[in-house]
Amino acid sequence: MINGIYGFDRTGLRVDQILQQPEPINQITRGFKGTLLERRSVLKFLPAWVRIPVPYTYLYGLTSISVHDRSGHASAFFGQLRKRGHPAYFPVMIAIKLPLLTLAGLGAAALICYRRRGRVSLAAWALAFYVAALLLLATRSGINIGIRHVLPVLPVLGILGGLGAVRCFQSIGRSPLRTAVASCLIAAHLFGLTWCFPDYISDFNALAGGQRGGERISIVGEEWGQDMVRLGRLLQAHGIRRLSFNLDTFTSGLELARFGVRVERLGCPARAPNEIWVGVNARELVRLPECLTWLSGRDPEFIVNNHVHVYRLRGQPRSTASSAHAP
Repeated sequence: MINGIYGFDRTGLRVDQILQQPEPINQITRGFKGTLLERRSVLKFLPAWVRIPVPYTYLYGLTSISVHDRSGHASAFFGQLRKRGHPAYFPVMIAIKLPLLTLAGLGAAALICYRRRGRVSLAAWALAFYVAALLLLATRSGINIGIRHVLPVLPVLGILGGLGAVRCFQSIGRSPLRTAVASCLIAAHLFGLTWCFPDYISDFNALAGGQRGGERISIVGEEWGQDMVRLGRLLQAHGIRRLSFNLDTFTSGLELARFGVRVERLGCPARAPNEIWVGVNARELVRLPECLTWLSGRDPEFIVNNHVHVYRLRGQPRSTASSAHAP
């Protein structure tokens, strides 16, 4: 499957052939200067004649991620800045990201398992073991930048939650009350999906108090440039043609260019830049306060989806009460 997905890209090469390949450079591997696989991969323990049955790109990517994991990644969890991961990060993220209907089903499944003293199907135990094993591995991760790193457990949790809901309803038996409760739960779930559209990446369930409450727990993994179209429309509406801003990706700049906005990289300036308009990501406010001390006492002109704060540096800044918040 791995070879098929990667198109058999340089698969089956000998160790010495792999080490002769020019290594791609990214922000994680730049310091190794083309010697990442020689210094950090399993290849350094193998004879030169051994053939590796996976694609070169897969092996390089796996090694790159292992280096990233060991070095950690700047993030914030419950308002605390962290360089390394927190063991509770992924369990908490699952609890505040999963739909409440799924959580209710999982609660029913756990209760049924307890009442049966663990006498449930082998398939159910296999699914539960898969989730538990993956989460235990995830608790050791040094990279806490969103729930997407444990996405494979979510469909399985959905299956387990569905099993719990079905068994619970079967135990109640057919009745008008059961039909009414099921209809209300499904309607509430569909309403929640509609309510958070299109901001599924930054959505949190009611346990965290919605988006604003959830972002007090985690902000780094919930903001990845998905608000650029809305930002571009607001900048265009305000007649703003130049913005100092740290883009997430090259395509983010293209999206803003559609609205006639030219972006200059903000970086981490020691003092306020010369631009009139400056955009700051919410995660930068949390992770890089030392880069934004010059914003002290200023309120944003407007905020896009609680993620992008746009400030006017020249002229009198608006007060918090008059700041426009865009959905």
